[in-house]
Amino acid sequence: MQLKVHFHKKGTFVYREINKRKIIIENRKPYSRSVTERINRMNLLDFIYTSMRLSGCAATREMIEAMMNGEIFSDMSLGEHARTLRYRQLLSEMQSMCEMRTSLSLDVIARIYCIITGEDEMKFRDRDDTTEFGYDYNPPDAAEIDIRLKVLLNWIGRDGGVYENQNALETDDLSEAPSDFILRAAYLHNRFIEICPYKEDNAEIARAIMYYYLMYKGHGVFALDISTEDYLEDIMIFLKSGDVTPFYKVLECSLDEATKKLMEITAEQV
Repeated sequence: MQLKVHFHKKGTFVYREINKRKIIIENRKPYSRSVTERINRMNLLDFIYTSMRLSGCAATREMIEAMMNGEIFSDMSLGEHARTLRYRQLLSEMQSMCEMRTSLSLDVIARIYCIITGEDEMKFRDRDDTTEFGYDYNPPDAAEIDIRLKVLLNWIGRDGGVYENQNALETDDLSEAPSDFILRAAYLHNRFIEICPYKEDNAEIARAIMYYYLMYKGHGVFALDISTEDYLEDIMIFLKSGDVTPFYKVLECSLDEATKKLMEITAEQV
């Protein structure tokens, strides 16, 4: 299935401002112990809260923060409490892999999958239908999952560069590579969901690998400023038309706010 792709050739003004702040924030290192602890705490809370909320958990941000401190809520399932612990482990492992400069690969995705699901190994779906999203959408044949993921990873690994000879795995709809890494992260998230590798948890794992890519690019994790309903609608828009713009704008806006907050926090020690 070839979708119409809407590429943005140049980064927006907001994207350029995010990059400027990123350089300033990086140049303020090393941070004091108190600033480092504050940033790490904020990143963990943003990561767990966003992941839980967009997966259908009704817990508030305050409840998630209390659960991070070991508090138990009677109106939350044991599974949801356990999931917060898995997200804590996941973020720690993603940070470690990024520190070792481990680029996104099937092995990295498999590790993310196993932590999120609690499974011992990654298992692709073996059927060509899925009802995870409740969408009127037929994913690619299950037999194509492996090669489609390799194509996607090949594209994201190209990182906006141009090969002297086009890779044989790369299909026409991936022949262009925008240099805007936020846009690339949005495509990574949406195309992963489009492939729908698993019977369930596709969107949850897509968000994790999107975060991993942005962390690899030097950003911390951050809260996604979008409701669950709008998030699902943005995915549906992409699956129907190939238009990544709605989700890209959310991602760009959320990262814009996150870098502004980091500017304020790190300015305290300048």
